[in-house]
Amino acid sequence: MPIKMRLWKIEDRELKPVQSEPLASEDVLEDWLVGDISMVADDLLVIDRQVQSKLGGILDVLAMDRNGDLAVLELKRDKIPRDVVAQVLEYAAWVRTLSWEDIAEIARVFHGDTPLEEKFQEKFGEPLPETVNAAHRMYIVAAEIVLPPQKPVRVLC
Repeated sequence: MPIKMRLWKIEDRELKPVQSEPLASEDVLEDWLVGDISMVADDLLVIDRQVQSKLGGILDVLAMDRNGDLAVLELKRDKIPRDVVAQVLEYAAWVRTLSWEDIAEIARVFHGDTPLEEKFQEKFGEPLPETVNAAHRMYIVAAEIVLPPQKPVRVLC
């Protein structure tokens, strides 16, 4: 069953529905998010995009929050197959293994040799916490989410 969210705009003191358009590619969505990650959350700093996981696959966007915890963002321009949840969990399992050195190196490549500590200070106005990567967040960003049909559950007593 699809989950739909309608958007409205105020025009001449009246509510008018905003028409949605399909995205040409995931790259467009990724560019938007990397340009303004606050579309997902205000407290994220982009670490890198298109990150090659050691477990296989390419993580769309890797970010860090103000607590020094990492966030995995998987982007889909169309409906989400159930496999995406497993994909995000695999990326989170890999992210969990990253050391501070790994994270700093990933960020260095993306931020053009600007140290992660400096980018963190710029974004959050405070120094990077001593402990990083203690917890994780996972986001699936998509134009449409389709849930599988619900089956009745029988309980035998």
